[in-house]
Amino acid sequence: MHNRLLPIASATLTSLLVAVSSVSVSVSAQSPLSTTFGGSESGQAVYFTLTCHDPAGITISSLDLNFDAPLGTTGNCAIALACDGSSLTSINWKNRSLSQFVAAGPGQPTACALQNPIPIGANETIQVSIVVNQAQHLFSPPSPAQPTTFTTSELTLSSSFASAQAYVAPALAGRMVNANVHYQSGGTALPHPCATNFGPSCGMTLAPVVMPQIGMPPITFRVRTEGVPPAPGTFMFHVGVIGFGPENAPLDHFGLPGCRWLARGDQHYIVPLFVPGPTFTWFPLQFSGIPNNLALAGSEIYLQSAVIGTSANTAFGGEGAEVSDGLKFVLGY
Repeated sequence: MHNRLLPIASATLTSLLVAVSSVSVSVSAQSPLSTTFGGSESGQAVYFTLTCHDPAGITISSLDLNFDAPLGTTGNCAIALACDGSSLTSINWKNRSLSQFVAAGPGQPTACALQNPIPIGANETIQVSIVVNQAQHLFSPPSPAQPTTFTTSELTLSSSFASAQAYVAPALAGRMVNANVHYQSGGTALPHPCATNFGPSCGMTLAPVVMPQIGMPPITFRVRTEGVPPAPGTFMFHVGVIGFGPENAPLDHFGLPGCRWLARGDQHYIVPLFVPGPTFTWFPLQFSGIPNNLALAGSEIYLQSAVIGTSANTAFGGEGAEVSDGLKFVLGY
């Protein structure tokens, strides 16, 4: 009995595997993901999220977009990714691909082939911005009849926001990009560089200007210190620290109650400031280069700065001092 059932069970299992394989093939054919092309508002930039559901990942090869430019207008657009797509801060948006286009006219899909296809890993969500030149995006305003997400079996696009000027407030919330997203199955996630502030600010704030990335040659990248306090004389000393790990040391005994030192002091420098009064300054942070090695992805670099010789308080034996919040870079590619 069992011997007679074994071939039947084997044939049934084979049929199931063939059926599953057939379903998989049909699912991967659902590209493109399409939203709408009925946009009535315009601006230079759109921002949205993409989430991959394909276990093999996907690779985006091209986009069709809705521009206000007349038929035949030529232009280009830049596609950038960010670690924090809720922010307009352009430092967190890193260009990943460019595209040239010939406009098909308002309300029509304009083809934008990507010079560098963009992979998305399985279960990965990325934040995308598209900045257009020589035209304006046409996008759809929020309304009860307007969906906020569009999806296929492999990919979901979620509404985010738009802006009249790229990376410039105000953000126009709830705007839906007008797009067809063309993709193929298969893609490996590439980590994205990121900069985030952390910890308390005791008078000053750090802001990134150029972020370190995997594969960078030896450079001087820049970070801005904002809110430098006035000095009683003509100059102050600016202390910068680079650490490859966080720190959390209280500074109460230096006369700065509630303030903390947040970056481990693996590298540091001291420079004089000849800029009295409330202002900001730039300070250089020297790196010996970052190898082009994806194994470094996710490595963290911590920064903090202090100014000594201010009139803000009597810290450091009466010299006066303020310290910034911390700034964390996550290396990406």
